[in-house]
Amino acid sequence: MEDLYGVLGVDVGASPDEIAQAFNKQKKRMQAMMKGAQAANDAATEEEAAVALQTLFKAHKVLGNPDKRAAYDREQGYAAPMTAAHEAARPAYAEPAPQPVAPSPVYSEPEPAPATPAPIYDDKHIPVLGQQSFKKKRHKERPAEPLWLAVDKESGPVYLEPKMANRHGLIAGATGTGKTVTLKVLAERFSNIGVPVFLADIKGDVWTMCEKGENSPGFAGRLKKKLGFTDSMLTDLGIDPEGGNEEAKNSFFEGCYMRYWDVYGKKGHPVRTTVSEMGPDLLARLLELNETQSGVLNIIFRYADDNNMLILDMKDLRTMVKYCSDHADELKTQYGNISAVSVGAIQRALLRLEDAGANIFFGEPALDLNDWFDYDEKGRGVINLLHCAELFQKPILYSTFLLWLLSGLYELLPEKGDADKPEIVFFFDEAHLIFKDAPKSLLSKVEQVVRLIRSKGVGVYFISQMPADIPDNVLSQLGNKIQHALRAYTPKDQAAVKSAAASFRANPKVNAEKALTELGTGEALVSLMDSDGKPSMVQRAWIMPPQSYLGVLDEEERQEQILDDKKYGDKYHDTFDRVSAYEILSGKIEAAEQQAKMAEAIKQQKKQQEEERKEQARLEREQRAAQREAERQEDRRKRDEAREAARQAKEEEREYKRKLAEEEREYKRQQAEEARRQKEAEREAARKAREEEREYKRKLAEEEREYKRQQAEEARKQKEREAMLRQAVSLAKSSSVQRGLFGMLKKLF
Repeated sequence: MEDLYGVLGVDVGASPDEIAQAFNKQKKRMQAMMKGAQAANDAATEEEAAVALQTLFKAHKVLGNPDKRAAYDREQGYAAPMTAAHEAARPAYAEPAPQPVAPSPVYSEPEPAPATPAPIYDDKHIPVLGQQSFKKKRHKERPAEPLWLAVDKESGPVYLEPKMANRHGLIAGATGTGKTVTLKVLAERFSNIGVPVFLADIKGDVWTMCEKGENSPGFAGRLKKKLGFTDSMLTDLGIDPEGGNEEAKNSFFEGCYMRYWDVYGKKGHPVRTTVSEMGPDLLARLLELNETQSGVLNIIFRYADDNNMLILDMKDLRTMVKYCSDHADELKTQYGNISAVSVGAIQRALLRLEDAGANIFFGEPALDLNDWFDYDEKGRGVINLLHCAELFQKPILYSTFLLWLLSGLYELLPEKGDADKPEIVFFFDEAHLIFKDAPKSLLSKVEQVVRLIRSKGVGVYFISQMPADIPDNVLSQLGNKIQHALRAYTPKDQAAVKSAAASFRANPKVNAEKALTELGTGEALVSLMDSDGKPSMVQRAWIMPPQSYLGVLDEEERQEQILDDKKYGDKYHDTFDRVSAYEILSGKIEAAEQQAKMAEAIKQQKKQQEEERKEQARLEREQRAAQREAERQEDRRKRDEAREAARQAKEEEREYKRKLAEEEREYKRQQAEEARRQKEAEREAARKAREEEREYKRKLAEEEREYKRQQAEEARKQKEREAMLRQAVSLAKSSSVQRGLFGMLKKLF
């Protein structure tokens, strides 16, 4: 009777009306099943049949699983919470204790272990994302007014059409050019028209959006100078032109409705999900498994589903992988091969994921994404801020989170088409950190989601320093672009500037390539989608100021902001561990070990009896073996002696040949040495003969030169005497004295 109450989901001792009401609910479920089966049978197309079969499968899983049945009832709104009486009436999970069996001399098969009961459902647990449905919260609707983002001094205000916000966007620019302020302005504008926002905060400088901004004379002066505002325009905006701080004169400034999240739970509410929710396909893409390894992972998840075992955290998954590997032969016929090599690759990949912090991310309570679609009493959308300063340093865990988030959001939201404004807008700051060294699975999934999630009413905006930081397949899907200044110090930077300028729709009044290097802080080139879905011509405009605070909050103020949000603090901060695959398989393994011990005892006893009967035969075999061994030893000794004699003979022959060869080499060496010495003596004699011949020729040449020199000297003296004689003859002819002198000289010579 208690089982019947449990199946119907009512308390023990419930009234007949309550039992009838519960029976009608079960009847509705069965009718839904029948309706799904009929729809699948009557479907005109394969797509309609697939949808009908999916509905039928979900109804079947809900009816067969107490956890999913309770979540399904709450989702439909006709199931009451589980009461204490009902909880007490349902059997608690416990692994049946094995009964010890005394060993018997007669072998008998061990009795099969009793089936493990399915885990009970605890009402405090939050269903995972796959069991959620999108629940549109009632709030004060705000009109989908155009978002005033910037001011072009020539053409006036620049607006973003809310219905075009789901065409995604890009905010780019060098460091210090105003990207963060632009991000704040966009997030504030979306929140003000009632659109929830998600921000991935890498640097921790967006936290102050919860505080209202402050006016000052310098602030008002910058608006007048850069944006061209007059005093009347500032007054209309709610800003005191004189920079005063009176509340009545500065109604423009306003803090945002913020909620803070952190995967590590340090600077925000924890963000978790379960391994079952991640699913085998996404998990395989994240772990970068090949096709065979992905198939093994699918087998593991399928076996867990067929046996009602939840895989919630990493220890559940590791236990399931090990269990399926140990029982691969049993599962082979029904599910397929589970090779040890594939299991080893999966375990190694899981180890890398654990080292990156997956034990923190996978667990319960799992995040309910419906909590991100929240609104304040004024109807403003909540700004969900994810603190990523620590998370992005572990790229595998960061990739895990993004892969789960984008996939889960796509599955959660219904098709919306073109609406007046998006359901939610995502901002990923420092987007180059997402795509740098990211797994291919993440890149392909991001590209797929960016392409398809527009119809779900979701806008995705990437903030990075260079447009080239975003993969081309993703960049081509970003219709709204806000480009701050770029630096062109290197040829690569100059090429990036040209590429960024060429991506805008040309405006005859704006030289985009030149402007990109001239833009000031807070100034940007803006091209947004118009109401017809066409990109507008590029405009050079100044970004509007944010309404929130631009300063920095200290750590104490941060913690106060987190503690003030008690709505989800109690919901997510206290973790719990349900009965899941780890506990169930641990019980099975323990029972199997007990059965194995009993079976081993029986085998040992049977083995002992058989050994006694076989002892005599064994002794005889040993004797015969010993005799054969002795004969083999004698034969081996004789063969060894013959081999040794042959070896020695060969060794002596080799030694004789070696000595003979050595003597022959020595004789040839001596002959060669003698021939070398003889040639050396001949060369020395020839050298001395050549030296003596050269010396003789040198002396002969020297004597010949001396002889020629003496003859030349004698000839010179003879010429001098003849000259003197001719001179004397000449003088003699001139006078008598000279004639006397001439006579004397003549006698003299």
